[in-house]
Amino acid sequence: MFNLLRADLYRLVHARYFWVITAIAIAALVSVALLLNWIASPEFAQTVNDSIAQNEQTSVLEVDNGALDESDEIAPLNSKVMSSFTYDCGQIFFDSSLVGILGSLIAAFLILSDFKKGYIKNLPLDNRGRRNYFAEKLILVACLQAYLIAVCALASLLSFLALDFSFETIEPVEDVALWLFLVWLYSTAMAYIVSCIAWLSRSEAVSSMAALILSSGILGVIVLQIIGWLANILPAAEQIPQFLLASVRIELSNGASDLWIMCAGEAFLMIPIWAHALIICIAFSLIAAIISWILCRKRDMA
Repeated sequence: MFNLLRADLYRLVHARYFWVITAIAIAALVSVALLLNWIASPEFAQTVNDSIAQNEQTSVLEVDNGALDESDEIAPLNSKVMSSFTYDCGQIFFDSSLVGILGSLIAAFLILSDFKKGYIKNLPLDNRGRRNYFAEKLILVACLQAYLIAVCALASLLSFLALDFSFETIEPVEDVALWLFLVWLYSTAMAYIVSCIAWLSRSEAVSSMAALILSSGILGVIVLQIIGWLANILPAAEQIPQFLLASVRIELSNGASDLWIMCAGEAFLMIPIWAHALIICIAFSLIAAIISWILCRKRDMA
C-alpha cells in the first residue's frame, strides 16, 4: 500500500490538474482579499458617494482644481477589522464552498486518472490488491483535503495580514485547530462520496457535476427545505436534519466560537457542536468508504 501511495504522490505532483486547482484556490482567495481591501478604501467610499450624487442629481462635494484636500478625504464605508479568523476566513473559503468543491474535484480527477491513463491495468487486483488499492486511495484523498485546507487557510490569512487587516477577536490556537480539523473531516466526507461516484461512473462529467452539486451545498439546502415541508405533515421529520452533513456545514460556518455550544437536537441533546460534527462526518466517511468497497470489489477495475 505504501508503494502505491508513493507512486500516486509522484504522479500527483506531476499532474497538471493538481497545480491548476492549487492556483485557483490561491488566486480566488487573494482576489477576495483585494476586493475587500478596495471596499474598505476611501476611493470606494468616493465612488459610492458620487454614484448617489448622480442619482439624486445633487452635488455632494466641491473640489478645487479637481482634487480633494486631505482634510476633506471621505472616510471609508467599511472597516478593515474582521471579527475572527475562523468566522470571516471560514466564510470565504469554507462557507463559500471553495475548499469543498476543489477538494472533491481533485479527488475525482485522482480516481479517474487511474482509468484514463491505464495505470490501474498494471496493478494486482486480487482481493488483497483491491483492498490495498482502495485503502491507499482513501488515505490520499483525505490527505489532499488537508492540503487544500492548509493552502486556503494560509492564503487567506497571509493576504489579509499583508493588506493590513486585523481581527477583533484573537481565538485560542486550540479552537482554531479544532475548527480546521472538523472542516477537514467534513471535506473528507464529501470527497469520499464524490470518489464513490467517480469509481462507479468512471465519468469526468458525472463526477464533476456530483462535486459541484454535493460540495456546494445545493443538494443539502434542497433536502433541508423538503424536510421542513415534510415536518408540517410528519413532525418526527424535524429530527432528520441533525443526522445530515448539511447541518454540520451550517454549524461550522459560524466559526470556532460556536463549537462549544450544546446541540438542540434530541438525538444529540447536551453534547457540544464539535462532537456532533465529529460523529456525523466520521459516519458519512465510513459509509462512503464501505459502499465504495462493496460495490466495486467485484467489478472489473481494468
